[in-house]
Amino acid sequence: MEKYKILFETSRDAIMLLEPPEWLFSAGNTAAIEMFGAKSKKEFTSKNPGELSPEYQADGQLSSVKAAKMINKAIKTGSNFFEWTHRRFNGKDFPANVLLSRIELDGKKIILATVRDITELKKKDKEIKKYQEHLQELVEERTLELCKSEKKYETLTKNINVGIYRNTEGSKGKFIEVNPAFLKMFGYINKKEILNKNVSDLYQNPEDRIKFTQQTIKKGYVKAEELLLKKKDGSNFIGSVSTVTIKDENGEIKYYDGVIQDITKRKNAEEKLKESEKYLRELNATKDKIFSIIAHDLIATGLVPRRSAANS
Repeated sequence: MEKYKILFETSRDAIMLLEPPEWLFSAGNTAAIEMFGAKSKKEFTSKNPGELSPEYQADGQLSSVKAAKMINKAIKTGSNFFEWTHRRFNGKDFPANVLLSRIELDGKKIILATVRDITELKKKDKEIKKYQEHLQELVEERTLELCKSEKKYETLTKNINVGIYRNTEGSKGKFIEVNPAFLKMFGYINKKEILNKNVSDLYQNPEDRIKFTQQTIKKGYVKAEELLLKKKDGSNFIGSVSTVTIKDENGEIKYYDGVIQDITKRKNAEEKLKESEKYLRELNATKDKIFSIIAHDLIATGLVPRRSAANS
């Protein structure tokens, strides 16, 4: 029993119990008290989820109304995983992933809530999306300019902080021109090195090059295709590749112009967010019985007082 108490108190996630009918917090571990900035467990357990939230959630629903819906769904289905905006005792809001699990204690259905603060993940995701949108705008604007002016093409390729290339068609293809950012992205110093390479050599999976070329020929362009690319030293990175087919006056393909953005950091951040959500979902499959024991023990030992008959 002691090890379950230790698990409850030392969990990196905020864990709390809610009891009907008011669904006040009847217990919270140390992480919960710290996350919400409460002065004590007594202060924390005087509140309900709606009171530790802004008046409205991001979708426009009243927090008090939506909180009741989320709890009712967990009671009905056994669990409920969702994103929520909480509010600390100091009045500051923060985004969180919340997992509500229904457990039974002495024949009464109560809620075990697990909350994870995702402020940093949200911040990073917002920055990445903003950066990606900016780059996409640049890509679309500059691609049109590239098609109209060789002089603009030369100036752009030297100064823009995005990999830009021009290559011939064919199953393997050859590079005609690349900008400094492209060389840096792939780990090359000398442009001659890259011009001697087949385009397919920069793909981790050569068959991806064939599929990409087929798409480009069929549509005339490919936008933001995610590909596993290979640097000079053999290491991999994930590139978002956009390309357009340039044809001569007879409609024959002259070459392909394209841009590459290294999105490895963004993809890693997305994976971390998925892992966070997976972690909380897996908790639901294994912890109900453990925390039912914890809840029972907390009440039995007097660490969590039972609600009076008037409130039950």
